[in-house]
Amino acid sequence: YDGLGCSPLESASYIVTVKDVPTLDNGGDLLDSTGSTLLSQEICENGIPQSLLVDVTENSGTGTAFSYQWYSNTTDSTVGGTPISGANASTYTPATSTVVGVTYYYVEVSQSESGCVVVSNTSSVIVTTLPSITDQPTPLTEVCVDGVVELSVVVADGVGTPTYQWFENTTATSIGGTEITGAINATYTPDTSASGIKYYYVEISYAGGCSPVISAVSTVTVVDDPVALISSTDSRLCVGGSIDLSVTTTGGTGTPIYQWYYYTSNPSNVTAIPGATGSIYQTGAELSVEGTYNYYVEVTYDGSGCDLARSNDLEVTVDSNPTLDNDGDLLDSTGSKLLFQEVCQGATPETLYVEVVSPSASGNTVFIYQWYSNTTNSNTGGTPISGANASTYTPATSTVVGVTYYYVEVSQSESGCVVVSN
Repeated sequence: YDGLGCSPLESASYIVTVKDVPTLDNGGDLLDSTGSTLLSQEICENGIPQSLLVDVTENSGTGTAFSYQWYSNTTDSTVGGTPISGANASTYTPATSTVVGVTYYYVEVSQSESGCVVVSNTSSVIVTTLPSITDQPTPLTEVCVDGVVELSVVVADGVGTPTYQWFENTTATSIGGTEITGAINATYTPDTSASGIKYYYVEISYAGGCSPVISAVSTVTVVDDPVALISSTDSRLCVGGSIDLSVTTTGGTGTPIYQWYYYTSNPSNVTAIPGATGSIYQTGAELSVEGTYNYYVEVTYDGSGCDLARSNDLEVTVDSNPTLDNDGDLLDSTGSKLLFQEVCQGATPETLYVEVVSPSASGNTVFIYQWYSNTTNSNTGGTPISGANASTYTPATSTVVGVTYYYVEVSQSESGCVVVSN
């Protein structure tokens, strides 16, 4: 004391012991459950990560009990992290349900004595978005037998390398399918050797706690190769006539392309008919000469694997036209030519006759008659006379004064089998 006459006083000794701070094994690295260093791990969203473990060196620090506080951080640093509520054990399992991205974890280990604190290194947890399919297999595919179908899938996100397993099903569902042996790639080529409908889907699996993802169902329809059949029934006509040929097809898929052909006596000497590229073909100038013609059509489908379809051959016979007696002149009741007659108004004229010398070469002996009247001396452009459908016709004279020209058209049921009188 600084008072007058006060002698110094020395206290008893007080011992303060300073220990080294606690230490962590493995240089402060966090560990997994096996005791191996776990510097980083990547898992799927909602996956189950590995627990983090800190190992304190035995008897380090003051040797008393240890307290733990785990921290999360957005940067790779053991400074400035956020304490995790309730994370007060030597192990900690990170949460993965709400965070997508990288989170860094570390732990502070302390003892009750002042300054007895040690901080671990960081361990990162990368949480990846759940895998999703960005490109589904083709939903509907139709091919011919032995056609090629390639199904493929593209997946995004997930952790690690995806593994694929394709399934085949008898219904349009991704449940209960049959695993296809060896179909373990992102693409799969189904068997198309038999016609029918099958359904396919793929299951994609990941490590890292990712749940499998299953694709949409792809429907693959395999149809028989096309078969073509000419369905026309007409097979005879006369020179100048025309008939419609039509083809029907079964099987095949895609857009059909048609090409009609004909030949006469030699099947190897075939002519492709220009412009005859539809399912119906109307015969044309090729039938200008009497004879026998054979037609067929080739049908090509643009669907995968579809073979060319060649139809049956249809034989068409071109006959001569029917001919009239007296070079086509009209006759009177005696069989004489009646080129002209003059009668008074209201009088009874002579009846006009037409006589067929020969029918068409088809052998058809049934004739159809149609009489015409005209204002000019021509057997074209006349007006058909209603009800005048016999081989004879008696002109009307009661209402017409002047000159009227008459002619008759004689025909048979086959196309082109027509002859017109003078």
